[in-house]
Amino acid sequence: MAKKYKREITGDEARMVVIKYPWSENQWYGFVSQEDKKPKATYKAGSKKLLIKKAENAFLEKDTERYVDFDNPEAVVVYKMTNGQSNNLADIKARTIDRECGPFNDEVRKFCTNDAKSITMLHLLSGPIIREKKKGTILHIPTSKAADTIAFLRSIAQSFIGDHHRCGQEIELIQPAYLPTDVRESRLIASAYITDYESETVRLPAVYENTSVVLNNNIIKPMEVVKFVQRNPYCQVLLYGSVPRALQELVVQEFDLDDMGSVSVNWNCNVLRAMTSAFVKSVSDGEVALQAFSWARQMIDLYLIKHQIQYGRRFEMAELYLATAKLLVDFLRTADQLDERAYAELCNLLYNAVLPGCYTPPTESGVPMQAIPLAEENFEDAVQQTISCMLGDYSKFKRMETGEKWPDTDIENGCYGYFHLFDQDHTKKNLQETVLFTVDDFTKLFAQFCPYDCSDAKLLKKKIKQLSEGEAGGCCLKRGDNRDYFGKDNPRKRSVRLVINQLDFLPKEQQAALKAACYSDQTDNSK
Repeated sequence: MAKKYKREITGDEARMVVIKYPWSENQWYGFVSQEDKKPKATYKAGSKKLLIKKAENAFLEKDTERYVDFDNPEAVVVYKMTNGQSNNLADIKARTIDRECGPFNDEVRKFCTNDAKSITMLHLLSGPIIREKKKGTILHIPTSKAADTIAFLRSIAQSFIGDHHRCGQEIELIQPAYLPTDVRESRLIASAYITDYESETVRLPAVYENTSVVLNNNIIKPMEVVKFVQRNPYCQVLLYGSVPRALQELVVQEFDLDDMGSVSVNWNCNVLRAMTSAFVKSVSDGEVALQAFSWARQMIDLYLIKHQIQYGRRFEMAELYLATAKLLVDFLRTADQLDERAYAELCNLLYNAVLPGCYTPPTESGVPMQAIPLAEENFEDAVQQTISCMLGDYSKFKRMETGEKWPDTDIENGCYGYFHLFDQDHTKKNLQETVLFTVDDFTKLFAQFCPYDCSDAKLLKKKIKQLSEGEAGGCCLKRGDNRDYFGKDNPRKRSVRLVINQLDFLPKEQQAALKAACYSDQTDNSK
């Protein structure tokens, strides 16, 4: 239990404690604080004056031996709950940097083993600066059957938020980083609350502002989650479980636990918790945060110009995460005394996790550029570069005709796919020169030749399906059924059929040679 700072209350004296919440101008709560008695009740009213009057009437009726001098300003203590805490509450668990715990940077790198974990960390660390940019948002993780999921989420909360226990002279504010703390209680007020200082029996809602929290929605009642998020608009939320309909607009990112990789806790939570505490103090100056946002805005603008895409909600969040990453990198550079190489490695890790390809390490740092992940924005470029490489060696393809028995493909032994004249309307008058692959072969080849990192299997499968149906990439005919016969007596299979005439990113000579390869006399007869 944290140390308490006592304020003497004489035996025949009591004080009125008034709490003003930020949710509404007409929500005032309060109770009467006495040294050796539990508060008999809590009161609610639309104004401070009405609240005091209500408490005064109730108090005088029930306890004639003691009194509250409600006319005395010193007998009425007001706590205005803003900026994540009251204007007269002290954080009694404030930490200083413990240099015996080892470099923070090492533990950050242990945690940030992939982009999903890096963004999760930045989402939670952005809580202290969220007011500078916009209202809080939700990072959603759907329910998983993995055995260590809850321990994993608790460790994330303790590493990048940390419990807060703030104390005034009459009240205490309990703000756990992970909710709920009691698995038998579905109401949040049992875990996060404001209580009276003396007996700790009062339960009033806690305020989470300019901070973050991890909520387990499999235990908490959905309406409790909705009320919590709506009452605490300047709080970043990691929500595990289903998303209530009323909050779906606030979801800006969703990761399956599979996206996170291993859920084993192989980082030191105490070191990262000490880092988080020191980092939060370092960004308390609003001017520092504004400078980071200005830098992030420039990075976003350069990215939009380079890729010729429009600004949207995704880039709003990227701006927030980049600003947070900038603040964290600068903090760690000083706290851990990073050299130029370690600094460039950290920038490479975090900036490119948020916005792939936005950061290139200086050549003199000796840090190789991190492989840029395949994304929606770079898919068209990936298609053009990959197909150019894939079709570079014609000997890897066999010319086949409808009605023949086709040999199976064998990527390892040099058979990628087939040159084939496609009878689009079954009239034999509108033959299209094409290169045909099974979708499984094309996916393997795409990952092999692609200049981008294709480790996101879910995205790769989605984009290749869109490519094969003519919805992306501009290389295939538009069709709802992307299946083809691969020779006589073979069943239809999922396929990718590249229309050579649509591969206008290839040199004209290469296009002509590919078309000619579709004919038995090796002559381009399409003209």
